[in-house]
Amino acid sequence: MMVLVDTTVWIDFFSANPHPHVEALEKLIAERENICLCGVILTEILQGIRDDAEFKKTRDLLANLVFLPMSYSVYLNSAEIYRALRRKGITLRKSVDCIGNTDIIPRRNLRI
Repeated sequence: MMVLVDTTVWIDFFSANPHPHVEALEKLIAERENICLCGVILTEILQGIRDDAEFKKTRDLLANLVFLPMSYSVYLNSAEIYRALRRKGITLRKSVDCIGNTDIIPRRNLRI
């Protein structure tokens, strides 16, 4: 099983915020599950770190995860997801939220 962890979960994890989703991530880490990362999530996590030493430490930790490269089709699918949600009256704040989840929807047979 591969698990793509969302940016907000990582931010709460690195900030040591006690939330159920942080506990779930800690369990995945303890059980040595295959945690993966995509470029968008990597960027979102790292861009908010102000301290250089903390940036390097976090970057090095994340480098140990499975990295999912994203092709042209990911961005096309992202646009389709965004449009489908908007047709249903759901407007996401950022299109980047679709990009990070584009690969999950078809594999899980989720319907929008």
